[in-house]
Amino acid sequence: FENMVPALSFSIGAARPSQDLARAGVQIAEKLEQDSHLNPDTRRALGQLYLRTSLLHSYYLGNTTGDYAEGLKYARKAIQYFHETNNSRFDERRLDKLAMAQMRAGFACQGLLRSEAALDFFQQMRSTAGLLGQSTNGMAQRGRQLGEWSQGLTGWTLLHMDKAEEALTNYLSPALRGTSNRVSNFETAVLDDVWDLRDGFDRSEEHTSELQSPYVI
Repeated sequence: FENMVPALSFSIGAARPSQDLARAGVQIAEKLEQDSHLNPDTRRALGQLYLRTSLLHSYYLGNTTGDYAEGLKYARKAIQYFHETNNSRFDERRLDKLAMAQMRAGFACQGLLRSEAALDFFQQMRSTAGLLGQSTNGMAQRGRQLGEWSQGLTGWTLLHMDKAEEALTNYLSPALRGTSNRVSNFETAVLDDVWDLRDGFDRSEEHTSELQSPYVI
């Protein structure tokens, strides 16, 4: 399941196999959940399964079913498991998956046109990313990346709510500056930063020109 889902998500014509795989995964999860004494490893595995199932329903790229309500339901179940698993100690892997589940929930809410709920999940994601950024085991950069993604996603959601000035001033422009500064250093730049810079520049430039136009009401 873990290996097949990403491959199917970006394969042309694979929406139906993806849906069948998601259905089979949920059936397995529901059987496992009948055990009232799940160990931490099993709970983590269930969280990961529900996270992947949410992706199959409501991710904004690739082959998805477009069933945003189902995507939100499974994202919430993933959040529940990642909150409960080893919650008493600092666990970088758990925090990483928790932030991704919160992001998936935000995507699903966007698909359901529930912008306020999407903003809430992206804020939760940003808080989780902040905790991950405190890591001393090499995951601090991942926390920084997730934090900037949540910042950008908040900005795009605000744009869809016709709050362009708030989106650009408080979220998109700061995120774009941070990414631009890292990409300017060729020794430390990574491919993800280059892609983020391209997308951020294109969209921010487009909405900045709209905001400054005297014809925008």
